Amino acid sequence: MSNTAESSRIHYVLLLLILIAGTIIRFWDYRAIPFTHDELSMMSRLQFHTFSELIEKGVKPDGHPAGVQVFVWYWVKVFGQSEFAVKFPFMFMGVLSIYLGYLLGKKWFSVSTGLLTAAYLSGLQYSITTGSMIARPYATGLFLSLLLLLLWTNLFFPEKEKQPSFFDFLWFTLVATLNCYNHHFSLMFTGIIVLSGWILWKRIKKVPYLLACISIGLLYLPHLSIFLFQLNVGGIGWLAKPDIGFFLYYLEYIFHFSALLSAWTVLVVFWGIILYFTQSQGVYSADLRLKRRLLLSWFLIPLIIGYLYSIYRSPVLQASLLIFSFPCFLLWLFSFGEWKYKAIIPIIIGSLFFCFFTLITKRQHFNTMYHQPFKQYHSFGLRGEIKPLSAENRIFNVNPDYLRYYDTFPLLQVLPFRTLTESAKEVRFWKKYLDSLPYSDLIIGGIPREYYLSALEKFPYILNKEEGFTYEIYHLSKNSSGIEHRPDTYFLYTSQNQSSLEVKIDTLFPYHSNLEVALRTQTANLRDTESMTVEIWQNNKKVGERKADFRNFADKNTGFQTVFMGERLRHIFSPHQVVGNFTIKVKTDSGTIPEFISVKIKEGNPLIYALLYNIN
Repeated sequence: MSNTAESSRIHYVLLLLILIAGTIIRFWDYRAIPFTHDELSMMSRLQFHTFSELIEKGVKPDGHPAGVQVFVWYWVKVFGQSEFAVKFPFMFMGVLSIYLGYLLGKKWFSVSTGLLTAAYLSGLQYSITTGSMIARPYATGLFLSLLLLLLWTNLFFPEKEKQPSFFDFLWFTLVATLNCYNHHFSLMFTGIIVLSGWILWKRIKKVPYLLACISIGLLYLPHLSIFLFQLNVGGIGWLAKPDIGFFLYYLEYIFHFSALLSAWTVLVVFWGIILYFTQSQGVYSADLRLKRRLLLSWFLIPLIIGYLYSIYRSPVLQASLLIFSFPCFLLWLFSFGEWKYKAIIPIIIGSLFFCFFTLITKRQHFNTMYHQPFKQYHSFGLRGEIKPLSAENRIFNVNPDYLRYYDTFPLLQVLPFRTLTESAKEVRFWKKYLDSLPYSDLIIGGIPREYYLSALEKFPYILNKEEGFTYEIYHLSKNSSGIEHRPDTYFLYTSQNQSSLEVKIDTLFPYHSNLEVALRTQTANLRDTESMTVEIWQNNKKVGERKADFRNFADKNTGFQTVFMGERLRHIFSPHQVVGNFTIKVKTDSGTIPEFISVKIKEGNPLIYALLYNIN
């Protein structure tokens, strides 16, 4: 067997290994993969009988283009609404994205680039969860963006002595249009790719390409009114403006917040750069330099636009929105050098190993992706030892339509529950509700910290709890069972008979820790409008402020009241800030002297934002 034949065989074996690994990790225990919050939001907007009603009530309020919502609306009519039935096409497109990444790398640079790009698409959490396992526009957009790049390549960098055909322009037009209907950021990415074609106008037949561009615009016109409507609505209400630390965070997120995976990647890239400068044809190739500039531009432009829009208009920037241009970064990163077939084997195997090893250990993939809030709320609420099985003692701060999905899919058992807004819209009504309960056990999930701390006053024993990505569920009781799941207290400071408190904390805390402040005083001493203010200072700068109104915590039965303020340190400090070495100042509006003020830093939920941030 010749070296060329053996090399080709090894390359195809490696590609097959990459595809098999990527397929297994995406489809592993596929029937147990639950819906996320965003997927249940999508499912709740499918219950419309007409297409026009779907657009008006299911698409416009969502803030995303119509493409995926319309696709799923038709899909579930044929294949049903089970989790796997809905997720399957997105997971399948996720696997196809791996292969498209290989084809692009091979066409643009070398087989080595294609294999490395495919290996990272196969094993990075970014492309596995956001780009495959979650049935939202990010998986479809990743696939369509890669396919669009491949079709664009056929137009501007065709194989030798091959001219683009009518069908090349046709497929480019159709895929570009679909990508515009997929997501506003994939629309922007499509626009960047299309405009890049005019920069390279000498490489293309101008009339067919102009007709393709016009056709894309005309095909998008029916959606223009929806786009303008959603643009006027603005950004994501709960999302904060990004700071300069977002750029570093994004790179850390891509590489699993792992020094191990980052070091391996840097090693591979530097090795490639060394090969690049020792391979003369790479140094002088104008085409290769042009391609690298294009890829880096395509990766950076959406990132910079999203950042500036979020700073000066309305916050929208998240890692998920950048997944459409993300493969350009991988292609650029691995574009230097070409390894011989014997050298590429350990590089690909090593890349797969470090990606999957850090995915499972550092990112806790199976613990986070396979435990989503609504399915866990439902299964926890049905536990037989928590009696009686009543809606009155099962309180969840959720959209009830999302939770009721699991009454039929797949558990087939109805959970009686009440939402927090049904029980109490304010803490004072919540305290009255708890007083009226005739039961000794209570299940709460997803409720604000002040409600949780108030519940502990009435149900002081934590008999069981479950924590995961964006959820916390507690089984509280008035009676002790001898086994408790109370979180550790990292820091405690209490002052008595002082009108204010200022405490400097020199300790460093885990990023997921909770801050709890309590103030107890006589109800008769307070005005209705009085409040407790908690300020957090670091390096002579106020980094956070929270208020708690006294009237929300009044207890007329005892004549005393304990005012609570609870907050995650994650919500006070930015991801790149040090969580420690700060000062807490507590005061009341009128200088009332309370019985005591206490400040606690307690163990929190390390998985609360595990799919988005580092787990520490």
